[in-house]
Amino acid sequence: MSVLLTLILFTAGGVAFSFFTLQFLGVSSGSYIDLNFMGYYYVVNGSATITGVVFNNQGQPIPGATVTVSNGGQTVASTTSGSNGAVLVHITRPSVRLTGKVEYGGVSREFHLRLPPSFNTGFSSIDSISNLYYFFSLSSLGALAQFGDHLVIVPMENATVHLEYYSASGLLANRTVEVTALKPEVLTLPVPHNTKYVTCSVTLPDGKPGMAYNITVYPYTLLGDYVVREYPTALGLFSSFFPFVVAYLGYSMFSTPRNNGSLEFLLARPITKRELYFNRYLSNLLTVVIASLLVNLAALLVFTSFIGLPPLYTVMTLEVVSLSAYMAAFLSLTYMGGGISRYKQLSIAIPIAMYFVSVSIGAVTAFNPSLFWLIYLTPSALGEYISSYLLTSVPVFSLGQGVPISIPTVSLPLSIASSVLWVVVPLLIGYLAFKKEDI
Repeated sequence: MSVLLTLILFTAGGVAFSFFTLQFLGVSSGSYIDLNFMGYYYVVNGSATITGVVFNNQGQPIPGATVTVSNGGQTVASTTSGSNGAVLVHITRPSVRLTGKVEYGGVSREFHLRLPPSFNTGFSSIDSISNLYYFFSLSSLGALAQFGDHLVIVPMENATVHLEYYSASGLLANRTVEVTALKPEVLTLPVPHNTKYVTCSVTLPDGKPGMAYNITVYPYTLLGDYVVREYPTALGLFSSFFPFVVAYLGYSMFSTPRNNGSLEFLLARPITKRELYFNRYLSNLLTVVIASLLVNLAALLVFTSFIGLPPLYTVMTLEVVSLSAYMAAFLSLTYMGGGISRYKQLSIAIPIAMYFVSVSIGAVTAFNPSLFWLIYLTPSALGEYISSYLLTSVPVFSLGQGVPISIPTVSLPLSIASSVLWVVVPLLIGYLAFKKEDI
């Protein structure tokens, strides 16, 4: 019964953790709602026009979306997007008070209309989009964004756009696109796997080269990279009580039966102490691994289905390993206490004491990085390595509050050795004591 309750608790915890993470990161619905508008607001001789495109978070155009322009709460213009998601709105009297809104399927997104520098003539961009893009750029060419396998372009002038996709080792692929001024384009152009950045260069109609620039590619989308960078920290905060759950699991499956004499009854059968000890431990360890999988799987399923992030398989696998190793250490400490003494309170006291020691060491290393080596003396060393790996695997960026941070170098061999020792050594000490002691 305790195993089933543990799995249910961890599954529910994974769902709760996903929403805790969103709150922890300050992610608003505007970062992921499945409705986007990108375009230009331009004024010619005092008459204004909005041209743009409405599309979803996969970059697919949305026909039939309503775009409304208001002045002080009064609608001054309105239109519906065409079959290709394109929008064209004419405004006879431009004003600094104009606001816009795009609506579709019960979802709406507002956008601001910034008057060009010259009231009579000029351009200003409109980009009211979610943070689920792989790359986005505003330049003299126009607006350009990659959502899913679709490249969305709203150009300011006729041009030939050259895109080169680079990994860390070199060129992966290149694409050439012809665009027409103020005519939105939605093209199926997947980003090659492992792309780190895109070089965009422009050739103008007269054959003269325009500007060239590099655009950072976010492997999990901008919002996804933000979640990946902060996921280990959020999971660490949320999972603070997990060692106590694991300690209780070992306590109920080994220490309590030993204390009340149930194990003595089992040993009357043809079973050795070694088989009894390790079979129970391995059954608890399997529960720990499944629980680690469930908490991460439930959280990432919410991120994928509710927010629309791409599947974070690598993140989930690494965090399952990290959380399993961490909790397995406390399970071993519980079995060590249960093996040393028949007093079941000792099997709870040892892992709880180690938990607070580990937290204290973590606090010391946070305030004094020169003592970071102390982290290898705790069960969380492998988790620290995985956290640092995820922090450095995505580009540094800002969603309005991010700042580059200094990340200590964590040794993988030392982290693995530390985690293995924290699982194996207490487990063997407990077994050797249990083998010598009377039941």
